[in-house]
Amino acid sequence: MQQENKKEPKKRVLIQLRTNEADKNTLITYAKESGMTITDFVKSRTLGKAPRTKMATPERLRFLQFFTEVNRIGVNVNQIAKAFHTGHFGELTEDVILKTLEDLRAVSAQILNHLDDSAGQTARERQSVGDLSAEQSGQ
Repeated sequence: MQQENKKEPKKRVLIQLRTNEADKNTLITYAKESGMTITDFVKSRTLGKAPRTKMATPERLRFLQFFTEVNRIGVNVNQIAKAFHTGHFGELTEDVILKTLEDLRAVSAQILNHLDDSAGQTARERQSVGDLSAEQSGQ
């Protein structure tokens, strides 16, 4: 017994909007800043609907790059830990460990700088945990 496909194809209706050039540019800007298409932006603002798609904003793309770098470093840390637990050090040298730690410090600094730039703060206004004394960090 075959089930019939009861879903009807979605009907697509075109709605046109007349506006001046300045309002058009404003809509385009707001949509881009929200990471949406113009259609999704207008729907979300007028109908309260969640956007169908969300485009990656430049800031989101940068955070995805940070995530990729942190993930790569995490893989290296796991390999270092495995080598220590199994006693099979192979090509694991002090230089590899130091390079991994330096990569982690560099990515952490990039993330903090990006967050500082996003929040309008300077790097001097935020103190990293590594700069805290043992008493300040609760140790």
